[in-house]
Amino acid sequence: MIGEVLWYAGVPNTWGSDYLPCFGGYYLIADYPDLYFKIGLTYGIPIDPNYFAIPDFTGGRFVRSTPLDNETPGVLQGDAIESHTVSINDPGHTHEGSDQEINNCTTGSGALIGHAVNGGYSGIGQSAYPTVKNALTMITAEYVGASETRPVNISLIPLIRARNVVMF
Repeated sequence: MIGEVLWYAGVPNTWGSDYLPCFGGYYLIADYPDLYFKIGLTYGIPIDPNYFAIPDFTGGRFVRSTPLDNETPGVLQGDAIESHTVSINDPGHTHEGSDQEINNCTTGSGALIGHAVNGGYSGIGQSAYPTVKNALTMITAEYVGASETRPVNISLIPLIRARNVVMF
């Protein structure tokens, strides 16, 4: 059917003249009148009114289904990561070091700023191993990963049928 999109697993540029790769771009309406009749200007409005655009699946775009009563085919939706919460359970922890090291870390500009230690640790007459209360640790969690969020996938070439396939 003209206008259908299929996934091609063969060698690039061997799909024949009845199909166009869905890499965007503009084509003459006169060359593909039946395809233009089916998709019109859904995928872009060219400067020259003698042309029309085809879908662009470059850049790792995924296809999503469109409810017949809700959304027009061809609407590009940007990437997003669903809002979520990450919880960290810190039952408290102990910092070890000399009285001076602990005092410097809890009162200066060191890594432990924001920690509340038992008794407001002063370093005088207290344990050199204060316990940090979990409610005030201000822990920051980071994850360094890929440059995109994606499921496991395989690459294929998207083609749109531009003409009826002639069978002999």
